Amino acid sequence: KRLLLPNIVLDVVAGLASPGSTAKEYLEDQHKALECFGRMPKVRNSQFSASFRGQVQEVGRRKLTLMLRDPVIIGMQVAVPLLEGAGLGFCFFGIAHKTPEGIMVISGWLNMLLMGVLFGGFTGVPQLIEDRILMQTEVGEALYSPFAHIMVGLLLDMAVTLVRNGIFITVMYVFAELPWTWGHFGPFFCWILLVGIVMDPIFKAAAAIAKDMQTATMAGLIFVLFIAVFNGIGFVTKKSAPAVLLPLLQIMPSSLVAEQVAWGLYGDDPAVWNTLNEFMGLERTSPWTCGAILLAWFVVFNFAAAAALKYIKHVEK
Repeated sequence: KRLLLPNIVLDVVAGLASPGSTAKEYLEDQHKALECFGRMPKVRNSQFSASFRGQVQEVGRRKLTLMLRDPVIIGMQVAVPLLEGAGLGFCFFGIAHKTPEGIMVISGWLNMLLMGVLFGGFTGVPQLIEDRILMQTEVGEALYSPFAHIMVGLLLDMAVTLVRNGIFITVMYVFAELPWTWGHFGPFFCWILLVGIVMDPIFKAAAAIAKDMQTATMAGLIFVLFIAVFNGIGFVTKKSAPAVLLPLLQIMPSSLVAEQVAWGLYGDDPAVWNTLNEFMGLERTSPWTCGAILLAWFVVFNFAAAAALKYIKHVEK
């Protein structure tokens, strides 16, 4: 052993003095050797063979193809909000002409419409769970980055939300027989769509954090129910809430959007607006402030969903 050890040390020192090819250099050598057979993908100093843009394109193409391949999924995204809007809308048919003017529309019709939009994302929780399991399995095999899945989900799920809520909102508006001028319908439509988009990340975060569908559903239900109750028009209002809870109404997406919609529909009628202020405590809030708070909710819960998808592992290899 004493005779062999110095030789081994010398061999190790010599090997360290003249290291071989790195992993990237080895791949580049193989890349050059195989170029004679045709075009080869670029060698990247990464565990992923494709660029982030390529990952997003491929994951997005697959998700879109699967969505369009199943007519039931497409039909549900159209039929459900259409039937829901027609059923609820018929219950409030001609509500715009009922007295006291404004009160019936805001406390009844708008309250129910917000509930439908806020809870609409529950239909997608099972699919979110399935997508998460598939993503974590494939990411574990280094097929693509988890951020590619997050980006695709953000864009495609938002498109589905816009279509679903757009149909529901329009049908409800038709039955209410409110004015079709842009000054009335435009702000109403845009604000309700925005609050629906803000709700989506909450369901994504619940589906990413929870281990199974039951836990995700219960977690999302409790949180969204709290937001729905504090909408400022149907359940907890600024007139009925105790002073300690009033700050919550200043940051709740449902309450802020309800005030924006109420102002858009009745802000040009001082008598009706004063009635809404006296009855519910509705105030004229800056749309920029409302938009900033909605954006904050959107960013925070998307970040929570992304962090959970990346760091919470529910799939064992």
